[in-house]
Amino acid sequence: MSDIPQGEDGLALSEEEPRQGHLLIYFSNINEDVRRFIKELPEEERLPEVHENIALGKRDLLTVLSRFAPEGDASHIVLVMPSAPEPEFVQYVQTLLNLKNLPTILSPKDGSGYTGADAHGDLQLVDQLKNLANEHQYTTVIGYAISPSVLRVANELETALDVTQDQVVLTPDTGSNPLGTKSGLREFYDDNPGKAGFVMAEGEVFKQDYSGAIEAAARRYISEGAVVIKTNKGHSGLGVMIFTDGELKTDFDECVETLEQYMSAPYWQSFPIVVEQYIEADTNLAGGNPSIEFYIDDEGPHLLYTCGMKVSPEGVFQGVEVLRDLLPTRVQKSLERTGLSVATALYESGYRGHHDVDCMIDTQDNVLVSEVNTRITGGSHVHYLAKYLFGDDYLDKTVIMAESMHRFSGVPITFSQMRDRLHGLLFDSATNAGVILTGDSELLAQNKLGYIIFAPTREAAAEIQEKMYALVG
Repeated sequence: MSDIPQGEDGLALSEEEPRQGHLLIYFSNINEDVRRFIKELPEEERLPEVHENIALGKRDLLTVLSRFAPEGDASHIVLVMPSAPEPEFVQYVQTLLNLKNLPTILSPKDGSGYTGADAHGDLQLVDQLKNLANEHQYTTVIGYAISPSVLRVANELETALDVTQDQVVLTPDTGSNPLGTKSGLREFYDDNPGKAGFVMAEGEVFKQDYSGAIEAAARRYISEGAVVIKTNKGHSGLGVMIFTDGELKTDFDECVETLEQYMSAPYWQSFPIVVEQYIEADTNLAGGNPSIEFYIDDEGPHLLYTCGMKVSPEGVFQGVEVLRDLLPTRVQKSLERTGLSVATALYESGYRGHHDVDCMIDTQDNVLVSEVNTRITGGSHVHYLAKYLFGDDYLDKTVIMAESMHRFSGVPITFSQMRDRLHGLLFDSATNAGVILTGDSELLAQNKLGYIIFAPTREAAAEIQEKMYALVG
């Protein structure tokens, strides 16, 4: 067992029955976490990325309701979402969680997909939030990411309260942190040689030096046969390039020319670039890419869970696998020490909220840090749902496989059609096994399926997954 405090996420609403007079407002705002990056995408890529994130955000229903409605009461919860989830999906979630009632779900009119900014510009929506806040003693405002726009809405709510009634607006989570960027993490590591408490691959940061980064990448590739290149804060695989043996020319000028072609998107010249040594991962251990997630409050970091990440050869995050004995004890302890070192640095810098530490395991079983995400993560909804369905000791009761966006072929279908197609495989509370859908028709229209599989063993989960893939196409 880990010695790190576990299972607590720092907000009293998730640890006890919500007290009378406490309102929770959650902003589903994936796009705002990567807003600057998206704005630098080529125009033909920008809108699809925004729409993908809007659709992906529907899983926040599961994250929030399983985290903050442990007794099935969602009457104190408001979700502000970039687009309203379809009624069939909401009903599906209500039945799955056995909710007594539903949360209030609001969406900005004429939204751009940037939820906090859109909400702040929607006077009617802000008035609705003000009215709700005025009906409660305490209002807590949180989100997928705490953007400046979300904080502006929180400030507006606070100014509308009756100060004579001691009403309070709470914003327990902070915004982004330098360690949540690839250059910031690298600089922290390089500035604390031997003292950071974790290990990273060799690398260097290039700020406003696009040519210098490309030349350094070419030199590293020619000398080592591989190289990893990262922009400061990408998303869904964009902004990360991995070149291994034979994929680039070994002539310096030709290598530079090819890299310039690969790195022609505007964001490569707009943000710092990190050039790193390529590390061969031991894919027999958590797929070679474990991750560990914490929640940090004023008391310090709390370990939530560890997982193996499913990552494509191009470095694109696809999903997670969570199970007891994911790693040998020695490697698990090393991962926990690594994660806690990063979490402690974040805590001491003033960061509060969720974060994960994505790592890799090399062929000598060393744990190396790849990146840190200071926000709700691609596995948060999996953890909170497992905790809701199985309890704090869910690792003793189930094995979990999940993907955020499994791509399928054929004609896009609706949520109701997908639910009917997978009817025989859907999660059954009697057996505590099966598939849970995490997105509605908006995601399926993009030929992407979000799911979580629970099963008693890894073999049983893999069997369900295989059958599901066959049905999905």
